[in-house]
Amino acid sequence: MFNSLRQVMHLASAIASGTSGLPQVEWLDHNYQKASINGKSIVFEDIKRFVFEWMESTKILLEREILFGHKLEEFEFR
Repeated sequence: MFNSLRQVMHLASAIASGTSGLPQVEWLDHNYQKASINGKSIVFEDIKRFVFEWMESTKILLEREILFGHKLEEFEFR
């Protein structure tokens, strides 16, 4: 999980660095799921999947390590 987070942070840093103005964005498909930002290709489905998996991992860790096995739903948190 840490490596995935570092990869996304590295990508964001690489896109943002070296630009004095706004980034140049170009859509690569007609479904608006792939874009090129300053020449670097991004697939939004990959980002959505990463965020979802990261949130699920965080929830499991929270329930196991902080809530000592209790589920968030027991506290009426959804």
